Amino acid sequence: MKRLLPAGLVTLVLLFACACGRPDGTRQEAFTRSTLADGSVLVTYRSLPGELLVKKDLTIGVADGEPEYLFGDVRGIDATSHGTIYIFDYQPMEVRAYNSD
Repeated sequence: MKRLLPAGLVTLVLLFACACGRPDGTRQEAFTRSTLADGSVLVTYRSLPGELLVKKDLTIGVADGEPEYLFGDVRGIDATSHGTIYIFDYQPMEVRAYNSD
């Protein structure tokens, strides 16, 4: 079966899950997150032993610059075993491919 999302993106989605509900209706944070001096993010989940250290290893996209790196509405991301990353941008209805360069 083909993977729809690379593992790194799934990890990011899990990291940004906001909170767990409590029986009294209030919300309790499911995790704590802090940024270390080197820019890494340290995440500690209340329900899991230990800590998770997250480091950014790739960024694609800019807020202002070359049009091939501007995104409007990203709806899908996939990566091949050869390192090519495909991004579906819904706004211009394009699938863009990025290699390791």
